[in-house]
Amino acid sequence: MMAARLLAYRRRWFVIAWLLLLIALSGATVSAYQSTYSTPQQRQIATDLAQNNAATVLLYGDLHSSGTPAVMFTWEVGAIATILAAILAVLLAVSMTRAAEDDGTIELLRSCGLGPRVPLRSALAFGSVIGLTFLLVAVLALILAQ
Repeated sequence: MMAARLLAYRRRWFVIAWLLLLIALSGATVSAYQSTYSTPQQRQIATDLAQNNAATVLLYGDLHSSGTPAVMFTWEVGAIATILAAILAVLLAVSMTRAAEDDGTIELLRSCGLGPRVPLRSALAFGSVIGLTFLLVAVLALILAQ
C-alpha cells in the first residue's frame, strides 16, 4: 500500500488535470446541447442525422431515438470520456512503471523490501480508482443533465 500511496502522490497533478478536463468537457457540453437543440424538432433532426451517419455511429455508437438533451449528452460525452480514460490509463501506467524505473523510485522501493510485482499492482490499483472516479463523474454529469 505504501507503493500505491507514493506513486499516487507523485502523479496527483497529472490525474487532477485530466479530471478537470473531463469535468470542463461535461459542463460545456450540457449547456451547449440545451441551447443548440432547444426544441424537440431540432433534437429529432440531429438524432436522425447522427443515426444515418456511419462515421458517427462508428465513433459514438447508436443513438436512441428519444432525442432528449440528456440522452444526446451521455451519447457523445460517454464516447469521448471513454477515449480520454483509455489515453489516461496508458499514460498513467507508463508513468507509474517505466518512468518510476528511470528516476530510481522503483529501486528505492525495492530496497525497502517490496516485491518485484508491487509497483505494477500499485499502478493497477491506482488506475482502477481513477477509472471509478471517471465513472462517478459521468454519472454525476448525467444526473445534473436531467
